[in-house]
Amino acid sequence: MRVSTVVVVLVLACWTTVKSDPIGAGLLAAGLLGAPLLGLAALRAFWLFLFGRRFLHGKRSVDDPTLEEKNALLSTVSELDQDGCIRKMLCQLQTKEETSRTLEEKLLAKLFTNSSTENITPYNAAFVYATDIGIKTRNAAVCEKVFNKCSVGDLEMSDLLQKTWGCPSNLSQ
Repeated sequence: MRVSTVVVVLVLACWTTVKSDPIGAGLLAAGLLGAPLLGLAALRAFWLFLFGRRFLHGKRSVDDPTLEEKNALLSTVSELDQDGCIRKMLCQLQTKEETSRTLEEKLLAKLFTNSSTENITPYNAAFVYATDIGIKTRNAAVCEKVFNKCSVGDLEMSDLLQKTWGCPSNLSQ
């Protein structure tokens, strides 16, 4: 399946789920969640592309993504994250105790944690940087200060992550 198809299907499914939620619909109407919602849906597509089949079925897929497909998805996420909300969330996730993270937060945090310098690319560098800030400072206030263009709060982003990563299929299956 093509990368663009995966992203479009996930975005539409997740948009519908968030829009049907009264709080999500209000935040969307206020214009606060459009880009973060799309970015998180694209990140979910990236995660599913990298680990989904192995996670859900316990085996490696013959159709593992190519480097170009990975870079295309990360490029899409970067373009959608103009205000740095996803980077802020990645930073803040690293300031939380792992035991207090939701399943979706644990999965998202793993995407960019432990990236060695040879694995850093122009496509993932901003996300690795955000993760590193959270790991090194363990202070959510630092994340707020560094990624201050994002006006969406930590709780709203966490709720949005749960909604977008919980649709259209449950990750814990």
